[in-house]
Amino acid sequence: MADIAISYSHRDSDLARWIESHAVAAGHTVWLDDPGERSTYGAGITLPSGQSHWDVISREFVNAGMIIVAATPNWENSEYCRREYQLAREWGKWVVFVGASGWDAPATPLTELPAAMEALGRFGSVANAHARLADSARQADHGHRPGLIERTLRRSEASDAKLVTEHAAQLPWHPLTPPIDAHIRDVLERDHHTRRRLKRTGVATVAILAVLALAGAGAWGVAFVAQQAAEEDAAKAQSIALIAQSEAESDTMRAVELAEEAVALHEDNASANGLAVARDRDNRLRRTFVRPGPYFSLALAPSGTRAAAASLESIHVFDRDTGTGIQTIDESIRSHPNSLVFTPNGDRILFITRDRDLVSASVSDGSRTRVAVDVDTVAAGGSTMWWSSGNTLVSSGFDGSNRSETSLTTPLDSIAVSSDGMLIDAVDEESRLIEFDIAGGSAAERRSRVIGGENGEIEAGSGAHSVVKRCGSRVFGIFEDETGVMSGTEFIATDDQITTDRSRNNPQTPVCWGEADAWGADLYGTRWTLADGPAPYIPGLHRRLAIARDSVRLYALSPEGHLFSMTSSAAAISGDVDGVLAVVPTKHATFGLTAAGGVVDIGSGHSTSAAGHRFLANELAVGSSGAAVLVDRGVVAIDDSGRVSAVPDINVPDLVEIAANVDGERFLLVYQNLIEEFDVKGVPARSFTLPWLAADESAASASISPDGSKLAVATTNGRVAVLEVDDLSHPEFVDAVSSRSATTTVAFTVADDLLVTTPEGQLRLFDSTLESKATALFGAPAKVVHIVGDRVLVTADSIGAAVYRTADLSAVAKIDESTALAFSLRLTIPAPDSPGGSIVGTRFSNASTAEGSRLITVPLPPE
Repeated sequence: MADIAISYSHRDSDLARWIESHAVAAGHTVWLDDPGERSTYGAGITLPSGQSHWDVISREFVNAGMIIVAATPNWENSEYCRREYQLAREWGKWVVFVGASGWDAPATPLTELPAAMEALGRFGSVANAHARLADSARQADHGHRPGLIERTLRRSEASDAKLVTEHAAQLPWHPLTPPIDAHIRDVLERDHHTRRRLKRTGVATVAILAVLALAGAGAWGVAFVAQQAAEEDAAKAQSIALIAQSEAESDTMRAVELAEEAVALHEDNASANGLAVARDRDNRLRRTFVRPGPYFSLALAPSGTRAAAASLESIHVFDRDTGTGIQTIDESIRSHPNSLVFTPNGDRILFITRDRDLVSASVSDGSRTRVAVDVDTVAAGGSTMWWSSGNTLVSSGFDGSNRSETSLTTPLDSIAVSSDGMLIDAVDEESRLIEFDIAGGSAAERRSRVIGGENGEIEAGSGAHSVVKRCGSRVFGIFEDETGVMSGTEFIATDDQITTDRSRNNPQTPVCWGEADAWGADLYGTRWTLADGPAPYIPGLHRRLAIARDSVRLYALSPEGHLFSMTSSAAAISGDVDGVLAVVPTKHATFGLTAAGGVVDIGSGHSTSAAGHRFLANELAVGSSGAAVLVDRGVVAIDDSGRVSAVPDINVPDLVEIAANVDGERFLLVYQNLIEEFDVKGVPARSFTLPWLAADESAASASISPDGSKLAVATTNGRVAVLEVDDLSHPEFVDAVSSRSATTTVAFTVADDLLVTTPEGQLRLFDSTLESKATALFGAPAKVVHIVGDRVLVTADSIGAAVYRTADLSAVAKIDESTALAFSLRLTIPAPDSPGGSIVGTRFSNASTAEGSRLITVPLPPE
């Protein structure tokens, strides 16, 4: 289910793509009917080839939270577009018309679009609830009857119905059209009857107990136990429904709340696991919507949940958990990241105006008090505020009382107080890094060093604007050249040296990442690190991010008003792997397949195989000891040292799939009626013919058991067969696995169980006797199924990725599509520095060159 669906005339496809790019940049998923093409913006979702055009469009429009209409004369004159609009009106969809005037200037957003994005952020949970209700009503209207699993794991419709009806009057559209209103009434009536039945059951039980009491205490005890069992079963069923709703909820904080309700109702392994998954999602990436604005600085209150974002004309104070606005202070702010701090209790903000006044403002009523004049920079540490004014460094209370002054030889441009409150790091106007020891309210200079040193990147007295931050034993900083703000120089200071690098565009105050590293963002939204560590991955195309962190989470605020936050232990991270198309994680190293046709060791950067192949990395199988990948002239194998070997005698036109055996040492070539096995050196091992296939049937997926004695095959007719490799003529079929489709996959686990994924998005686990062992609902046909040890990764472009335990298909992690829509996603093997392992993949804008490719790593929680 996409956040937004776009209705447009195909004559205006450029306009539709432009609207899509802005919606994706704001952090939303987008659907548009563009058959056979993939969006260049990463989170776009297009029309699957081969499906009924109107069936898909009607489903996606009903399932979308918002429909944006590219309102042009072409749209107005299109009968098909009018049909889409009538569908949207019938089902009470949120429709936003975006005018085409001025759209040909892509540097300036359409006037209506930012407001639509803001509204979707505020009403997204209600829009999603309405979409679920509309989809359910539409399926009921078409005679669909949910199956047992769907009835058990479906979302709580009653909660959705109550949410929509409670907020209907405040919504910017009319959601309660006749079919929706009728469906909501039906849902609430069924919920009411269910509750009445439970109540009657309770009353009847009490009556029965009264009768049984006359028959004896023993019979009463039996009835009491039966009543408790019935109540426990009802609580368990409701708990399961809440966990399912939690997994489907896009608001990660709401997902945690639902899972906590499930645990409170019925605490067992399933609910506890659901809560762990919800918390992991929330820790990985939380999205909160605040008022949009051209923010250049973000500050967080040391206690509580308040935050403040500064633009040139105002300061917006809000709750960083919910995004709710608290206060807007209209004031011209000095455009310097070190111009905004909170008092320790979060009830006041201190900032420097354009006139260089230091002002203290109340968060509750916005009242202001001037604390000092002619102030250059300000910082806070514990209960003390520090600021510089000319050749004086001043400390005071946050109300300006108890002032103490330290004389300086040169004015300071930026200052920062260490986390323990014992040191001040500063950059003065002579481009020196100065360290001060703090004793009470006084500061004593410890030492000063010229930034740039022998390489002369920064000239003394250059007068550049600077920012500075201490992380552990290292000090990080940035200079903005006063004569050309589009260039910047970063520096890293240790006890022994200061290194510099002129490479940043209008950078901000660095934020600590780990003990001794820092990260930030520049004018164009580029995320970077100031040392050798990772940077957090933030989805979307955001031109600039204001960043901050507290003791638990990192925060990044976009001009569109999207506040992203994450914990450092769970956040996805991003690193530069320019030119790498796909990654191959093995037990010894992670290799990159380059667009130039070579193989590189990602860790060392060394080439392990020279260029010479054109990798078609969309057909890639990865094992613990290597990989197999389709190339322009056949198939090659890559061993765990990164060496490439050609697999002989490949019939590429008939090749259906390349699969990795669960042992990680061998691979399979799946043809229409033949399966061939080879090792990581490309040496052929065995071949298997499939004489039992029907005339209209061919192989779609295959896997060999850990001991090599059994072969599992999924066919284009949706059948799954298991055969002894010594007797290929007598298959044993798995009953009722899936519908007729080529998207069924099979894979043996290390425990010799058989994992089957179905076109309906189910995962089914069968034991060695082919008895059903466990079931999970993934929600879409699997694109990648990758087993490593006791975990399996399943991906789909439309909904993201999930990791399950292969023993019982309980979830380990769920990753949304904005993060998971990376290329070549695969599991890594757990290591001492990553006990839960991780998911790795690449993202790039140009598939032919992999220019600007980024390695995305998603850490997984340990067991």
